[in-house]
Amino acid sequence: MIIWAITKENGCIVEAGVSKEMPEGAIELPANVLPEASGKLMRIEGEWIERPEFPVPVIGNGSFFVGGVAEGTTAFVYDKETLALMGVAEMEEGSIDIELPDAGTYLIEVFVPEPFVKPELFEVVSEAE
Repeated sequence: MIIWAITKENGCIVEAGVSKEMPEGAIELPANVLPEASGKLMRIEGEWIERPEFPVPVIGNGSFFVGGVAEGTTAFVYDKETLALMGVAEMEEGSIDIELPDAGTYLIEVFVPEPFVKPELFEVVSEAE
């Protein structure tokens, strides 16, 4: 069986799979990479490399800050219990800075431009002071 991927022009993977024959336009993935893990790779100048990761945010009581983010990064804030959208934070001067005024538990979903790997949801708890 062949483990393969189809990439976009920027090298990010659009589709990956395992089959006896590679689909047209596909490239063989490294032997140790399964299709499920292929989203963290990209192909640049004929080489498989890791896509850049989103920086680690600083999460405090009702606060979320991350610096060094790419242009076009956006964060959506949801109430964890209801999943209601509470607001959107755009990147400003290379960072995203969110202060949550009300007590509660929130989820922050960050969208990053390619080739960055989209991070998992972040949970932020805001306790009444």
